[in-house]
Amino acid sequence: MLRSICTLPSYQITRRSFSYIIALPSAIFQRPNTYIPCLTFRSISTTQLPRADMNHSNGTPNRLANAKSPYLLQHAYNPVDWYEWSEEAFTRAAELNKPIFLSVGYSACHWCHVLAHESFEDQEIANIMNKSFINIKVDREERPDVDRIYMTFVQATSGRGGWPMSVWLTPELAPFFAGTYFPRDAFKVLCERISETWHADPSKVRTTGNSVIQQLQDLFKAQPRIFDINVHDALKRVFDKWKSDFDPIHGGFGDAPKVPFIILMKRPLTDEPLVPFTIHDLLSSSPMLYDQAQLITFALECSTLLEDPFEKRKLQAMALDILEYIARDLRSPEGAFYSSEDADSLPSKLAIKPKEGAFYVWKKDTIDEILGDRAPIFEDHFGVNKDGNIDPKHDAHNELAKENQLYIRTPIIELAKKYNLPVHEAHTIINECLLKLRQYRDTTRPRPHLDDKIVTAWNGLVLSALARSASVLEHDLTFPGGKNAVKATLDMAGELAMFIKERLWDSTSKELCRSWRQGRGPSGMCEDYAAITSGFLDMYEATGNEEYLMFAYELQKRQDELFWDEDDGGYFASPSGDPRILVRLKDNQDGAEPSALSVSLSNLYRLASLITDEEYDLKSKAERTLSSQSNMIAKAPYALGMMVGAAEMGTRGMKEVIITGYSEDESTRTFLRYVRSKFVPNRSLIHIDPNFLPKRLAEQNQVVRSLVDSLSTKATASLELPEVRVCEAGVCGLPLKGIELELLVQ
Repeated sequence: MLRSICTLPSYQITRRSFSYIIALPSAIFQRPNTYIPCLTFRSISTTQLPRADMNHSNGTPNRLANAKSPYLLQHAYNPVDWYEWSEEAFTRAAELNKPIFLSVGYSACHWCHVLAHESFEDQEIANIMNKSFINIKVDREERPDVDRIYMTFVQATSGRGGWPMSVWLTPELAPFFAGTYFPRDAFKVLCERISETWHADPSKVRTTGNSVIQQLQDLFKAQPRIFDINVHDALKRVFDKWKSDFDPIHGGFGDAPKVPFIILMKRPLTDEPLVPFTIHDLLSSSPMLYDQAQLITFALECSTLLEDPFEKRKLQAMALDILEYIARDLRSPEGAFYSSEDADSLPSKLAIKPKEGAFYVWKKDTIDEILGDRAPIFEDHFGVNKDGNIDPKHDAHNELAKENQLYIRTPIIELAKKYNLPVHEAHTIINECLLKLRQYRDTTRPRPHLDDKIVTAWNGLVLSALARSASVLEHDLTFPGGKNAVKATLDMAGELAMFIKERLWDSTSKELCRSWRQGRGPSGMCEDYAAITSGFLDMYEATGNEEYLMFAYELQKRQDELFWDEDDGGYFASPSGDPRILVRLKDNQDGAEPSALSVSLSNLYRLASLITDEEYDLKSKAERTLSSQSNMIAKAPYALGMMVGAAEMGTRGMKEVIITGYSEDESTRTFLRYVRSKFVPNRSLIHIDPNFLPKRLAEQNQVVRSLVDSLSTKATASLELPEVRVCEAGVCGLPLKGIELELLVQ
């Protein structure tokens, strides 16, 4: 179980900038002889999904029964008169002149479930809500644009944010009061006081809401630029920051949430590059798909930087373990990947009440019973204690007392020495013990509920992870059942790419959708285009199939049309034309997921090295994207770690490796395998097979065009292949044959 706190990175907004805006709502609490609990903006757990104990006792569904989102469906039997984010709701609010209560969350959010149980399932609370407000429920994973606007307001007025998010809006959608989780009694009184304030003077509340929107618009207007960005200095500050926060005991960085900051491995700046690990459940991995994808890539990229064969193999085994999990438990029959599994689950098949983490944690007595005389070495390795190893501050409901989360406390080499065992034997014992525990869990504990929504951006991250796996995994590794891991991951990647093109992409409108569940979901956001473009670029490098590259380029052009900010540079998070999105913001900060701007910057540099006929335009957009964030990079580069890493690609310049050779030729395969398996962030790889000439790429790349023309006029028998060319700064070296492969990646 990943135990994480769901808070957002700072948007560089101070509470002071909104001080007068919250004066009116604050008056709600200035009534004599009335007890109002303090409003606390709680740290929110992200480890939950659709709950088995959702209250359906009233038997009467509300409008959400017709929703597709699993999160909205969780609330389909609330007595609250919920609406989806829709014109129907907005029209009703205007007709009745009622404020809107907007509740935003997602199905993996524990405190969202708590708020639902305490308040939304309570008939008394529901009566107040139905009488006073038009109530709208939003899945933040389906509508990140809606979430982003109002979360910015929450952060500005409280200094932090999280989910569930509770926001009160005017009928025109302007926010005037907000928070996160409120206990039942506080929520009840708050609803009553807000309703009274609205009825006393709705025009004054509207004025407050309108001023909020104006300030948000002013806040995100173009800022003065710092044109001379010192990328190397910014990168070093990122590295130093996260190196100081690295947790050598539990893995990851700082306290929860522990996010895989892949940027550190992509840009080692010292002779002793940091090799951080992020906690994942050794038996099943973390519940969230975007964590899975990034951890796979992270582990594999770490492995390419290590010389020790054992350590390299261990990281590849970690990646393979996560690949096995997502293939087994999160993969749809059509080849796409579901969002997540719930960390709230039943402790046993006889239990009736779910507990947080029940599927993922272990009591020492249980492990002793299952493993017998092997338990001590296993428990030493994974930090198992009689009284449990979970910090009580991460156990809000006291559900994890005496429970253990498996993490590597004693490294395998130290373990082997301590128990006087060969390393390989210690490793075998641990693997056999893990298998026994997994078998026990699968037979005695019900699986967590599944959020079977397919999120486009997250599947883009998985596509990259699969492509990277096919490129980096050692060829003797296998999945359970004996299937070769490289072939298996490449097959999965191909099926996922097909699903994306056939289901998530509308070839008529030339648009991606944001999600898929029983059909297409809302329109795609910038992060969807960026992640899918990156995934298809990785697929091109892994396979040499130019169709993947051409689709990536098509997506990039469509992203430019829908999201590009012509005035300030960079990309808006949401497309234009939606009158209900009152402020178009930009997704620029790297958190649990890489930001749309960071991924886009990397994509632009990579495409510029491949689609060289459009190099100037692509690089120009990259430079304007980077420039649009120059102030943030100067002030807090660690908030944009991935972007700083992508910027370094542009500063260093791309290295294009062109390998010409027949795919069936062993020398060609050796060259390709070597180049693909090395970690060179500023490298692009082009493979030209004389039997399958990349004619579409040749139309867009002068060097490829000349090579294709040359190969087309030569007799096959006269070709001395493979050849390797390395191009940098617009200059290509002479073709190399029989070279030391290290030359390709220096």
